[in-house]
Amino acid sequence: VENPNEKKSDSISKKKRSETEAKSNDAAVDNLITPRAVDYSAWYNDVISVSDMVDQSPVRGCMVIKPWGMGVWDLLRAELDERIRESGTQNAYFPLF
Repeated sequence: VENPNEKKSDSISKKKRSETEAKSNDAAVDNLITPRAVDYSAWYNDVISVSDMVDQSPVRGCMVIKPWGMGVWDLLRAELDERIRESGTQNAYFPLF
């Protein structure tokens, strides 16, 4: 016969472990990300790397945008394009290469 108190205790233990692991993961991520106020460029690069939006390219200074990162970029670009058009101006793109 199962003891209902054991199930409740196990559930609470799992929840506490999960919360502790989440806090530990947050602390680890915080240690990987440069504070924005300290170095904006480093912060941006840290955020997109830690969030797994990009991979490093074999070409120095270039990154490969992963599908997840491209999806975020597509949404951001669509929002910005709409705002630009609503303001009555024209959009422009400046190639990197």
